[in-house]
Amino acid sequence: MLTPHPRPPQKVTLVTKLVCISGCSRGLGRAMAIEFSKRGWRVAGGARNAIALDELKAELTTEHFFYPFDTT
Repeated sequence: MLTPHPRPPQKVTLVTKLVCISGCSRGLGRAMAIEFSKRGWRVAGGARNAIALDELKAELTTEHFFYPFDTT
């Protein structure tokens, strides 16, 4: 016969909100990266301009991932 567990199982939630944005060094992509960050999302982004990516990363408060790349 099975005996009941001494305590109910705890609900574990592993939710990570992650968005990937290309062209996030300026314009709409940059605005989206900032807005997603404000709403608690982690941003993985890229653009051709590595200097602008460093500036964006310094502007945001939480940990994000930015990589210089060209999608053409």
